[in-house]
This record gives sequence, structure tokens and C-alpha cells, in this order.
Amino acid sequence: MKRSNLLGRYIATMAVVALVSQTSCKKEKGFYDQTVTTPSVSLNTYQYLKSKTGVYDSLLLLVDKMGIAKTLTDSNITLFAPQNSSFQIAIANLNIVRRAAGQPAIYLSQLAAGDKLVIGSKQKAKAKQDSIMLDTIVSRYIIRKQYLAADFAIGDGLFINAVRGGFPMHGQRVYADAQGYQNGGSEIIEFANTKEVYLLTDGKKLPLLL
Repeated sequence: MKRSNLLGRYIATMAVVALVSQTSCKKEKGFYDQTVTTPSVSLNTYQYLKSKTGVYDSLLLLVDKMGIAKTLTDSNITLFAPQNSSFQIAIANLNIVRRAAGQPAIYLSQLAAGDKLVIGSKQKAKAKQDSIMLDTIVSRYIIRKQYLAADFAIGDGLFINAVRGGFPMHGQRVYADAQGYQNGGSEIIEFANTKEVYLLTDGKKLPLLL
């Protein structure tokens, strides 16, 4: 299975939750009940992204430029949020291809600006098309309805639809390798673009990820 970059086919987004516990050195005095509390914040998705300075700045740049910030204030969505490093890798790979074709480097802010920063009808048309494509790709990370990791753990995962146009995506829970043990590491939700191509096996529709 091939992993995608920003302008590629699909992307896998990892979410790791760390639980830190601390024990006391004082002697215990008999049995007592302990109340378990779950940390929570009263932020919507957009506010949460804004609170993580240096982590989701690239995603927020596109969200703001493309007018989809309001969608992220909805409580009934799931966002597979790529971090800054994902965009950095994607743009670096894109510029390798551009350099090989004799084209100048381009950056995320330029792509997001569309045809506003270029001169010439042909260049403007190309820049506008690139911006539309970027909007489409980013929108596929936003899924209508709330999902939990357990929802992607059954069988071969779950087909889900992007918030714009209902484009079919696929999510599946897998485990990373750790300390030399296969599948012994962190839980990962592998988020993939089906490209609307499916494989029928025993009457089941499975994603054919090219």
C-alpha cells in the first residue's frame, strides 16, 4: 500500500494518546474510593487546532483561505488532521518534481492564494485549478459524523464520506511496529483515498488502494 502526500493519493494520520500516571511514596492507610476523571476541553475542532501553535498552522492556513473554518466549528464532524510536517514533506516532494521539469519552487501559501499572485491568463487558470484541487483534497479530511477508533477496528475497516460531495474515503485501525515487535506499537487509523475504486470479494466491497 502506498502512502500519499498532500497532492498524492491518500494519507494516513496518526493519533497517539499518552496517559501519564504518578504514584505516591507515602504509605497507604486502608481502602478508599478513587474518582476517575477524564480530561476534557470545551473547544470545537477549529478552536482546538488554533490552540496547538506550531502543530497545525499549515492546515489552518488552508482552512482559513478556503472558507471552511465554519465547518470545523460543527460538533458533528470527524477531522483527520495532518500536521505541519506532513505539508512540509508534500511541498518538498512537489518541488523536486517541479525542479526536474525546470519550474521554480512553489510554496503552500502560493498554492492557497490561487490566481491572486500570478500574472497572465494561462498562469492564472493553472493557479486557480491548483487551488481548487487543494481545496478538494483538504475537504476529504473532514468527515460528517463523529467516529471513534473502535469504529475502524471491525473487519477491513470502514467506508466513510467526506463532508464535501460525499467523496468515499476509507479508515482502518492498524498497529505500528515497536521494539522489534510487529504490530506491537501505537494504534493508528490509516486514512485512505479510495479514488472511487473498489474490489468485490465474497460479496464484500473493499477499497482498492492503488
